[in-house]
Amino acid sequence: MLSATSSYHAPQSASVNRAEVERARKLIAETCTGCVITEVDTVEDKIVYDGTDHLEFAKELLGRTVTGCERKGKQFWITLGGEGRYPVMHFGMTGMIQLRGGEPTWYRRKYNLGETVDAWPPKLTPADGDVRELAFIDPRRLGRLRLVPDPVLSHPPLRELGFDPVLNHPTLEEFQVLIGTKKGTVKGLIMDQAFSAGVGNWIADEVLYQARIHPMCPVPALTEVEVTELHRLLREVPLRAVEVNADSSLFPGDWLFRWRWGKGKKKSKSKKKAGEQSTLDAFVRENESQENGLGQDIKPKALEFLALVRDCIYEYTKLKLSRMARAPPSPSLLSVGVHPRSSPSFRRCLKGS
Repeated sequence: MLSATSSYHAPQSASVNRAEVERARKLIAETCTGCVITEVDTVEDKIVYDGTDHLEFAKELLGRTVTGCERKGKQFWITLGGEGRYPVMHFGMTGMIQLRGGEPTWYRRKYNLGETVDAWPPKLTPADGDVRELAFIDPRRLGRLRLVPDPVLSHPPLRELGFDPVLNHPTLEEFQVLIGTKKGTVKGLIMDQAFSAGVGNWIADEVLYQARIHPMCPVPALTEVEVTELHRLLREVPLRAVEVNADSSLFPGDWLFRWRWGKGKKKSKSKKKAGEQSTLDAFVRENESQENGLGQDIKPKALEFLALVRDCIYEYTKLKLSRMARAPPSPSLLSVGVHPRSSPSFRRCLKGS
């Protein structure tokens, strides 16, 4: 038995990537396969429902048996028995799937917001017997719910997607051909879903950070070595995230992800008396200590990254201002050099047109 519910709940997360979508797919496949959908509680929303409405969506699912769940890139869909279309889902920036009684699936949990096992967003009655209650939640309404005929991969939006680095990563030779005719920046390219499906903001940043390639580097300026590294890491990074079920506490300690969320934090102005620490804060400390000393936010091993970013932003800003003033930029502004404290493997990559 399956009771599917659509609801809203305010999260604290950035754009959802392939690893989080794969975790949602596994959750549905492992807990709901074989269940019959006996109730679908939907909310009218002309933005989230694409090509259908909430009533048609609910009617199409009701009474059918869940046979599995599949994914490509950031799109995933529940396969159902009987006649009718399949529900295809896309999280957008803040969407998630949650099974009642299960761990919240934000890839970066915020315990101070009450995101615990017992925090169930939809106001539902307690589950009876073998009922599964599943919720699709999207507070910013950037996600999409669609009904797509089988085979799903032959219809939009799935057929417009590029390769999935986890499911069907191209060989190095195929990758070199694909990237050989591309222009624009390297980050823009790998985040283009028509090129590599499922690569979001943090995965793109992680891949380029590990490869020591500047995000603004023009694709034609990449060397053969950099293309090889990009090909390797474009699969290695998301595969590692999928292997640990998108649990960020298990990401490698030298990943940029483990540090990036702490940047720009302001210190609290409130003064607490000694011993006046909340139970919730104590819970967070205890939770982090249970993660083998790995908290949600740590500094990367390569601290020279900070100097690297500072220098890149400074030089790139000067270049932009020079062009805006319509003055011929000096040769020194045509590239971003290596700062003595920066990573020695970071090459000059921002070239003037």
